[in-house]
Amino acid sequence: MHSRLSNWTACPQTEQLPDGNVVIRFLDRGPGFPEDMQAVAVNPFWRGDPSRSRATGGTGLGLSVVRDIAAAHGGHLELANRSGGGRLSQSICSENRLYHAKQR
Repeated sequence: MHSRLSNWTACPQTEQLPDGNVVIRFLDRGPGFPEDMQAVAVNPFWRGDPSRSRATGGTGLGLSVVRDIAAAHGGHLELANRSGGGRLSQSICSENRLYHAKQR
């Protein structure tokens, strides 16, 4: 399964860790995160690409929503640049909390 985002493709992956937690990863070969801006990348309404605006698409809410969903499931969001270009966004969540959310 691939998600088409902008001019690059994000490839989602899931993995269950030995401690029972679950990792949900999105990997792409887009421009990546600017090294000096990673700390603000999850603030609501922040856009990493200065050329982006409401007119060109996006609200700047994506990563802040993912971070909050991960936190609601006992997890956290990690962001990194990939070797060779692109970025990695991954949420690590408690399998137990994901299971109970699914049962509701």
